[in-house]
Amino acid sequence: MKNTVLIILVFIFSFNCFAQGNSRINESWKEVRQNLLFKSEIVLKLTARFQKSKKMNKSELAKTTANAKNLKTECEKAAFNAAAVRNLKLKNDNLTTYLTRTLVNLQHDPELISNEEVLFMLDELYVAENNIFSRIKKYNEICKSLNKKELIYEMSSDSKPPNVEF
Repeated sequence: MKNTVLIILVFIFSFNCFAQGNSRINESWKEVRQNLLFKSEIVLKLTARFQKSKKMNKSELAKTTANAKNLKTECEKAAFNAAAVRNLKLKNDNLTTYLTRTLVNLQHDPELISNEEVLFMLDELYVAENNIFSRIKKYNEICKSLNKKELIYEMSSDSKPPNVEF
């Protein structure tokens, strides 16, 4: 009888630890998604503002906008598994590629790059990228600590967030 009670208590304790671990991963993943969603919203505001410029490449702007919308849609999905992590990373990587091209084109419009509204949104984007980096790093550390390596969000560099000079 004592052995049965002991086994049940060990089982309950193990299950509780497992549930707490999954809760930590889920909460951290939610933070990653929220920060990526914020990034996509900033990019959509930026590209809408850039559309008014005659010097910006409209084709690149359209691709950046489409990728921001794709990331936003992916962030709003509730699925959480290895495929969802890979899909979100792919959407973010695609957006970052086109956003970089768009920001390089921004150099051709001195009036736009000195606009207070644009500068404010670029600052927001910088902060968003730093927050995304720190949230992904925290999320990956939780995954590693709980031996959930299949859920890790692969990053090109663990030492610093992406940086675009203006």
